[in-house]
Amino acid sequence: LVSPDTNGNGIPDECENGVNVVVNEILADPPGANPGDSQGDANGDGIRDQSQDEFVEIVNNTANPVDISGWTLADSVAVRHTFPSGTVLASQCGVVVFGGGTPSGQFGGMVVQVASTGQLSLNNDGDTVTLRDASNLYVNIVSYGSNGGNDQSLTRNPDLGPLPLVLHTTASPGVLFSPGRKVNLTNFGGCSTLPDTDNDGIPDVTDNCPFVANPSQADCDMDGIGNACDNDPDANNNGVPDTCEVTPNPSLRLNEIRTDEPSSDCDEYIEIKGNPGVSLNNLSVVVLGDGTSGQGSGVVERVFNLSGVIPADGHYLIASPVFTLSGSVDLVTGNVSCTNGGLGLENNDNLTVLLVSNFTGSIGQDLDTDDLDGTGGDGTLNITPWLHVADAVSIVKTPNPQTSSGNEWNYATSLGGNDVGPDGTFAPGHVYRCEPAGMWTVGAFDPFGVDAADTPGTVNNINPCAQPCQGDIAPQPNGNGVVNIDDLTQVILQWGNPGGTADIDNDGIVNINDLTIIILHWGACP
Repeated sequence: LVSPDTNGNGIPDECENGVNVVVNEILADPPGANPGDSQGDANGDGIRDQSQDEFVEIVNNTANPVDISGWTLADSVAVRHTFPSGTVLASQCGVVVFGGGTPSGQFGGMVVQVASTGQLSLNNDGDTVTLRDASNLYVNIVSYGSNGGNDQSLTRNPDLGPLPLVLHTTASPGVLFSPGRKVNLTNFGGCSTLPDTDNDGIPDVTDNCPFVANPSQADCDMDGIGNACDNDPDANNNGVPDTCEVTPNPSLRLNEIRTDEPSSDCDEYIEIKGNPGVSLNNLSVVVLGDGTSGQGSGVVERVFNLSGVIPADGHYLIASPVFTLSGSVDLVTGNVSCTNGGLGLENNDNLTVLLVSNFTGSIGQDLDTDDLDGTGGDGTLNITPWLHVADAVSIVKTPNPQTSSGNEWNYATSLGGNDVGPDGTFAPGHVYRCEPAGMWTVGAFDPFGVDAADTPGTVNNINPCAQPCQGDIAPQPNGNGVVNIDDLTQVILQWGNPGGTADIDNDGIVNINDLTIIILHWGACP
């Protein structure tokens, strides 16, 4: 007995729900590579993320509303999203499911959700997306191949038309994706959106500056009028109302940063130190790097806007939801997976981290617009979209001056800050200020290694900063530039002591961990 297959798709009719709800568009490969690559920010949250900006667009191509509560969306491996109760698709409208993030915008008036499992996990080189109803019957199955990895979405052409999917630029030249809208960027017939005069993605009814585009909705004085159109006095004409201008408290400084580690970079973090109770309002941490390929140096890659005050312990910690090290996180932000690093900080490259007040720039903005010998910039920022620089540190792989194409400049010293690194031939994965003097030093690459010095959210270690290199403890106070038998002797003589000069890892006892550090660092200090 052969089961009927009316539509000839290879699936027996009894295994299918015949409702005409279709997968219309898939983005497996968001354009760009870095968090600041705005052309890949499909979910509109200001950050390009390989996982979070993936999406699947589903359209109800029937004449009646369809309740898809309890339906599931899967790739070729597992179910990635279960539609929550109350998810109803209007006729000729639909839903966009993003991999994660905080979607911002109207998306053509469609329902917008993020994957209930935290990711869609769409493969760039080919995958199968399956939509099933609450009874596990097939609704729609769409497969694609290696064309999924072309820095753009795949779409039906025309919308709601037959398979296979095609590159979005084939259907609409110059347009890389269109979540919630047709390929020509118009709404589907059953969807409606609120008026948005300035086309910044914020409906006029809620836009605090409806006639001037300001997608960030920045309103520093909280008067309900966005900075972009606020008429408050601005004596220096810097775009920041005088009442909002901030001079950072002199106690504030960048104190500890981790940008890299073995395997996935779940534990990226930035720590700020200051007097307890000092305000952080209208301050930002800004990360400069090379941005999109070809932009050169001085490009804004990440921005972390601060608020509140320095906690009672004097340390303010910025980390992501996937952070696993000890320490109380004060600003939880960044990625919900480790794929692109917790905070999305670039690895093994020159980076400059700034603590500034009244930042008015944007992610992806090039602040060093000059070009010198193909290196991208001349080491001087042409644009400084902030009022004051409270602190700056460059994490250095290649010291200035930059004479080879592709090397980025370090800007901290030109802004009154410090350079730290390189770590051999690499950019340091961890840098921190020694307590209490405050000089920067290079930490261990592995935050879980025996020589790790990570102290996120608490006072930084003292001992690892007291010598030219870890393990160089004799003679006191600053060693002699080499880890040798003299240092080994001190560990043996102080074995079991509660601290002391031989307690190299500062864990309160001289033991095998300190001996291991001696062995690992044996020889001349770098």
